[in-house]
Amino acid sequence: MDDESADEGREEPTAAGDTSPSRADVDLVVAACRDQLRPLDSWTTPGGYPQSLGMAMLDAIWATGARYAITRGVLARYVSSRRSQRADPYHDNVSDLLSEYERHGGVDGFIEEVGTRNRVSTQPRAELKGVVVHQAALAFSELGVDTAQQFIAAQGTPLGEVLETRWRSLPGQRSGISWRYLRMLVGLEDVKPDPMVVRFVEGALNRSVGLEEAVELVRAAAGRLGVGERALDHEIWEFQSGTAGAHDPLTRSHLLREVAHEFLGSAFAGLREAGVIPTSRYELDWYLQVGRDYDGGDVSGPETDALGATLEKLYPDRFARPLERKDPEFPNAYIYDLLQGAVARCSRFDEYDPDGAEAVASVDELISALESDRRTVYACRAMSNLTTVNEEPVEVGEVTVHPEVERFGGLVRFAVSLVPAGPGAFNREDPRPYDPPHALLAASEEVERGRSSWPAVSTTFGKIEHFLFLARLIKTGTPQSMWELGGGSTLVSGVSPRYRVFDGAGSPKITMTRTVAIRPDDAPAFEALGRLLDEAVVEREGMVSTSFDLSADLFHRSFEPGTWAERITDLATALEAALIGGDADHRKINQKLQDRSSKLLATQGDPASKIKSDVRTLYGLRSSLVHGSSISEEDLRRILETVSTVPAGEMFGVILDFAVDRLRDIVRRAFLARLCLSRPPAPLWPLEGGINVSAALADIATARRWREQWQDLLESVGAGEAAQQAPPAEDPLRGPPNQ
Repeated sequence: MDDESADEGREEPTAAGDTSPSRADVDLVVAACRDQLRPLDSWTTPGGYPQSLGMAMLDAIWATGARYAITRGVLARYVSSRRSQRADPYHDNVSDLLSEYERHGGVDGFIEEVGTRNRVSTQPRAELKGVVVHQAALAFSELGVDTAQQFIAAQGTPLGEVLETRWRSLPGQRSGISWRYLRMLVGLEDVKPDPMVVRFVEGALNRSVGLEEAVELVRAAAGRLGVGERALDHEIWEFQSGTAGAHDPLTRSHLLREVAHEFLGSAFAGLREAGVIPTSRYELDWYLQVGRDYDGGDVSGPETDALGATLEKLYPDRFARPLERKDPEFPNAYIYDLLQGAVARCSRFDEYDPDGAEAVASVDELISALESDRRTVYACRAMSNLTTVNEEPVEVGEVTVHPEVERFGGLVRFAVSLVPAGPGAFNREDPRPYDPPHALLAASEEVERGRSSWPAVSTTFGKIEHFLFLARLIKTGTPQSMWELGGGSTLVSGVSPRYRVFDGAGSPKITMTRTVAIRPDDAPAFEALGRLLDEAVVEREGMVSTSFDLSADLFHRSFEPGTWAERITDLATALEAALIGGDADHRKINQKLQDRSSKLLATQGDPASKIKSDVRTLYGLRSSLVHGSSISEEDLRRILETVSTVPAGEMFGVILDFAVDRLRDIVRRAFLARLCLSRPPAPLWPLEGGINVSAALADIATARRWREQWQDLLESVGAGEAAQQAPPAEDPLRGPPNQ
């Protein structure tokens, strides 16, 4: 908050006689001082600039309505510049200050090399502070006041009244806060009724007070306590701006607003200079990303440092000792998020005002994110060949399936409503892959105060991956991941959006599809199968890989784009991991796979003979591939057309996809059979082996019992369809092929 904003809505100063405080009010302020401030003997009086009216002017105007860290940077650069000339800045007069402006080439040069781009007010087109300091120096020079001693001597005289009138007529100085501060900086007793002091007095009285009333109450309290006005003013300011005052949300909010708007003003200027803003009119809601669209150095400076220091000071529970915490947060995540959110909003109107409504909304979000005990992160995954019955959203566990009802960008708009990063989060591309129907999988996670959002975003994406794995086991379709977006539920949340396009997304899959439609009554089956997976007894301690996990991973990965050879190799390995992995004897693997898969997976629609023949062909092809054999297209076509589900006489790509689909379906059922047969407490086929599987399945009755047990178990949990062969796929352009 700046000088004029602080004065907004408060009473105008009146004559001193009209503001004499009541004894009861003074008692309350004195009591607050004794209760909340440090012991009197530990108070200090700020030194100021008793010999430098020039330094006092700089400090008085730059510090009002801004974090003092910013002012400290301006003063440090001024001191460094003066000392480079072998001058003593702490004895600088007004004429020395004006000469320093001239030495830097005028007002613009002084602001660029010594000052900052901060303005005196949040009002539109408010004047820069560096301009107002120059105007104040010219006014004093015209009135013949050059030194601090001359200024002090003028107090209480007609000249002093003219000086005050001229000062208060400067842009942003009407309230007189900076005038009182100027007096204090040269050693005069006074009280600066900035928002810090006013907030303290209002807290003591539990009501609003005007600026002059606050001054008189602090003066009276200083007299009662037997201390100087400047000393009490300084102690109140230290309390309100320090950690001791950070328990007060209103105080935290005020402090954070001040420094956040100062940062945005400086950062916007840096982005303009770098050519980042204003954005193109084709890039509305442009979401910047540091490292991609701009560099941190473009916006670094004292304002950035001040915002980081303020965050650490006001929110130690979030930012203190980050390297000692398991799940740390860092101020820069919120700083860049604030800037990127503000630019996204401002780009809608091509109005980059650091104190305008859009910037205020972003600062409000920052404060809300920091003050809230919990916040929400979302993950969204756009899928092809996936929908729901009746095109209504369906909730399955922790994931909701939202079918694409609105075509041409509907999924993008819905994803942005959950993770409001704007189209800019999509690298300024509008992802519209093919392979309809489409659906958006959405999941969320609550993040507790003081915990980083990044692990929660990863957890939320994990929920989607888990849902997809279950869906691929139960539903036998061809849904493919197209793109995903994850991040906070607000533009400013401390976690930048994470966007990824999956390999192959956007290229239509015209050879083979099998659409999945999720139903509301699917939820129990998904939950039951998930429980079976959680209860599976897998010895993972000290292991880098297990056959059970390898089979699951390779099956899941087979839905990602890849060459037919990669898919055949991966799926054949997955089948081996599921049905052979626990055996000590790995001889005659192809024969074992044929035997076990045909006996365990056979159904009325998919007899053992077909399964056995297809496994022999497809695993044999895998062996040729991994041993580096050369295969002609003619030979490969001849081999694959012997697979029971592969249509003869189709395009070569169609044949390849149908062959991969057949092997994937056999792996799917083999994995489910292995999972169900290992179910504790009395597993027929433990995942860690320990029994002679081949001998057991050699007995017809035992093989039937094993087969019926795993299929019946799936039926009992509502996933009976998963035990059956996948229904016929189709060529989306020409319908089901002839088989």
